[in-house]
Amino acid sequence: MLAEKKASKGKRKKREVRLYQANLEKNIAALHEMLVNKTYRTSPYHVFKIYEPKERDISKLPYRDRIVHHAIMNYLEDVRRIFPSVQLLRSLMGVMSLIKNIL
Repeated sequence: MLAEKKASKGKRKKREVRLYQANLEKNIAALHEMLVNKTYRTSPYHVFKIYEPKERDISKLPYRDRIVHHAIMNYLEDVRRIFPSVQLLRSLMGVMSLIKNIL
């Protein structure tokens, strides 16, 4: 439920979020079952353009996938606290730094 709370922050008035939250327990249970059974698949991105302040392509996942993203990030944050030397999870250290140290 923490992941859903984080995913909905600032978006509670959006139609997609309101529809998902209308049957929140059922939707979270179904998502949990898919994750446990390893049948979860990421949905296709919704791609659109914005023009302010400049033209950009935006790729947006459906709300349920954003909940999974937040759940993963919450888990990785816990791992980072337990193993602070894991470079991929340290702030200001990225994938390239990890790759350079492996090679």
